Amino acid sequence: MKVQSNPDGDPSLQGVPEGNVVLLFGGIDVLRGYCAIFGPPEKCLPKGGWTYRELFSAKAGFGLPDKDMEIYEVKHGHKYSEGGGWVETEHGNVSFFPKNKRFTYEGIPFEKVFVVI
Repeated sequence: MKVQSNPDGDPSLQGVPEGNVVLLFGGIDVLRGYCAIFGPPEKCLPKGGWTYRELFSAKAGFGLPDKDMEIYEVKHGHKYSEGGGWVETEHGNVSFFPKNKRFTYEGIPFEKVFVVI
């Protein structure tokens, strides 16, 4: 999986495993690159009436443009039915809350978010 740069616009995420849904894709900063959180929808999206879903089956990718991302298992996390969530990985913690426009990696705000559900 990698982030494909696009000189005419936003980058794109390439190679997401088939059948997975992207919960978050955004740029942290030039030094840290991009972050993508993804997983199987049947295990990562809250069911009707649920407030949240545990994200034990999700993964997080971190990487620079046009290079393979490093993929980490999510140790623990939640995906909220109102949108957003948070994850803990060996690489670091990510929170993504679209309602209050708060997207952080280890407390560092994302420069830009391209996908969030």
